[in-house]
Amino acid sequence: MFFKKLFKDKGLNELVLDKIEVISNKNTVAFHLSCQEIIDFKSLEDLEKEIKDHYNKAVDVEIHVTYDLKDLESQNLVEKLKENIYYIMGKASTILAKARDNIKIEFEDDSFIIIVNNILLFKELSDKKIERKLLKIMEDYKLTYKIHTILQEAKEEADVKAQRILQEELQKSLEIIKNNNSSTKKPSTDSQKFNGRRSRKRIDFDALPFSSISELTSDSGLVKIKGRIINAEKRELKTGSFLLSIGLTDATDSITCKFFCPKDFADEGIKRGKYLQIVGKVEYDDYEKEITVKVQDLQETSEEIKRMDLAKEKRVELHLHTGMSAMDGINSFKEYAEKAKLWGHKALAITDHGVVQGYPEAMDCSDESFKVIYGMEGYLINDLVDIVDNCDNITLTSDFVVFDIETTGLNPKTDHIIEIGAVKISNRKIVDSFSTFVHTDKKLPSRIIELTSITDDMLEGQPEINEALQAFLNFAKNSVLVAHNAKFDLGFIREKMRELKIEDFEISSLDTLELSKALIKDVKNHKLSTLVKKLNINLLNHHRAVDDANAAAQLFLILLGKLEEREIFDISRLNDILKEDIDIVKQPSYHINILVKNLTGLKNLYKMVSDSHLKNFYKKPRLLKSILSKYRDGLILGTACEAGELYRALLEGYDREKIDEIVEFYDFLEIQPLDNNMFLVNNERVKNVEDLKEIN
Repeated sequence: MFFKKLFKDKGLNELVLDKIEVISNKNTVAFHLSCQEIIDFKSLEDLEKEIKDHYNKAVDVEIHVTYDLKDLESQNLVEKLKENIYYIMGKASTILAKARDNIKIEFEDDSFIIIVNNILLFKELSDKKIERKLLKIMEDYKLTYKIHTILQEAKEEADVKAQRILQEELQKSLEIIKNNNSSTKKPSTDSQKFNGRRSRKRIDFDALPFSSISELTSDSGLVKIKGRIINAEKRELKTGSFLLSIGLTDATDSITCKFFCPKDFADEGIKRGKYLQIVGKVEYDDYEKEITVKVQDLQETSEEIKRMDLAKEKRVELHLHTGMSAMDGINSFKEYAEKAKLWGHKALAITDHGVVQGYPEAMDCSDESFKVIYGMEGYLINDLVDIVDNCDNITLTSDFVVFDIETTGLNPKTDHIIEIGAVKISNRKIVDSFSTFVHTDKKLPSRIIELTSITDDMLEGQPEINEALQAFLNFAKNSVLVAHNAKFDLGFIREKMRELKIEDFEISSLDTLELSKALIKDVKNHKLSTLVKKLNINLLNHHRAVDDANAAAQLFLILLGKLEEREIFDISRLNDILKEDIDIVKQPSYHINILVKNLTGLKNLYKMVSDSHLKNFYKKPRLLKSILSKYRDGLILGTACEAGELYRALLEGYDREKIDEIVEFYDFLEIQPLDNNMFLVNNERVKNVEDLKEIN
């Protein structure tokens, strides 16, 4: 869908995406396209950039176009080819780009003839191997056109004068390039030593503008950067030369700069804390698995890199980890506070993971012009049982429909249901079953095919979602919907009902995952596959909706039997009756940001810290939601990061009603920069950056 829209937006409707190839060892994704018309190279370059931005520049992108041209003799085709030839020449040489008006391209006898009126231009075409490059492109087009280059000296007086002026300009440009190249090949003895001025290559530093390290990509080419050395390592290579690796930061980002230097290159001045200006080429490093700068020249500078906050209205950081946060903080609060004061910030929060040990140091940083906000990022456990929802007047003998779905992914808004399987239970007996595939135009991801064994061919000719969902809801009418991890399955059902404007079905639900946690203790986890093995339930094809629904139905009947053994007959009261049976050790933990509003809140936070360490510590100090509710007076509660309860609910596709219920518990919502959560895109938990934006 993304590519269809992109092609349309770029006016490239004639392009067809044939294949996507992942080249792991080059950190590259290659897109193979086909077309029946010539596409100008500038459009393809823009397209490549757009695709790269779509992946947040996390990978390199290559575009390969296969052409099946129909009308090989049309003037339109020839003109498009001419423009592409001009573009190739301009990309290959700045001299050729500047001298376009002095280059003519004619087409005759199946040949493109490049005519120049200057010997320097003729030499530049030869040096840059333009003919060879263009012939290769013609092969890609599956064309047999030839390429010829001709020098045609000017004859008219005006043309001769113009040619002479051009010749002088070109000569100057060539001299600059020649000097740079010669200094590369023949470094003088003095330039072998780093004396704070130059390396062995001589480049005019003032002629190049500075680039921020954060803006660098593998397409940046030759750049000039400056920054502080954070590390430097010199090692000898097999060739006898040396590789000097310099870690450089300019406070926007950091990058490794690699300098291949001779044995006698003196690097005493290249030390941690010193400042350098570097000119070099940005390129992807197969060894480092990231972009690096291949140094062409470097020089020491005394100009320190100071990052400043230039915003008129300064922000207040409310989420900060010091060295007291295990594996999540380095600096002391004092260091952070000094930087915040330098930037003109008026306040700063301290929110270490599960502890308040940084408070004494933080207290010393507070003064009349700078406020310390005390806080903590806790590990929240929801000990308030959520087994049933909207189940009034439901007993063990009521009607239940145990169901399971298979989907193309985890997001109910963007993914699709591809299979629904269900089993109806009445008076504690299986009385009916339901099964259907669901057609989707979306190609199934390979991981879904591997997981479910469902293929695109199996979905051809199957009911559309409106027909399939309505049939399922008719089957489940007047019954309680039961599922293992019901939040996920019901999230999809509710979202598709909303999309289809189905409003005449009220959902009552029961989650066998939560019920099994209360009734079955002697298992390492409560996954469906684990429980069916423990209880000897037959499960033939795990991750197929019809088979999972049947296994979940067998599990549910066993759980109903366990409820009867404990003389629990009222299903509607399970949340209250079984809340003491939940083992918090096996409950998921969520991050929560807690800020202190006043002395009452500070005292309450201390009580919760003590409880989480002394009574509910398991790997981490766990903060029970019931305890938090009891002591939340004087505190401000935030949703925290992607590990927070709200973000996880959005990732798992909870319905809007449940999302609103979660939001209601908190005082503020924390929205973090997209880069903080790019790992979710990289590990395919979230499809792309657009989905991250949608979550925010």
